[in-house]
Amino acid sequence: MVCVDKTTLIGVLDRLEKLGLMVRTADPKDRRVRIPQITAKGRKVHAKFAEARDAAEARVLDGMSCEQRTQLLAAHAVE
Repeated sequence: MVCVDKTTLIGVLDRLEKLGLMVRTADPKDRRVRIPQITAKGRKVHAKFAEARDAAEARVLDGMSCEQRTQLLAAHAVE
């Protein structure tokens, strides 16, 4: 889990909601709790970003040897 300050996270969620990328719904078990959910528009935006990320990653990795790729992936592994 990423450590993000609660007030920072709320600001990000507010902006995403304003853009129509997510909505907050009440938890049926505890109405004080609001559950963020991605919208169809949010899914489309996410898919576009994922496609661009994958293309950029492929361009970087295409120029590397197998050994270089292994070293890069090992350096970025999360323990």
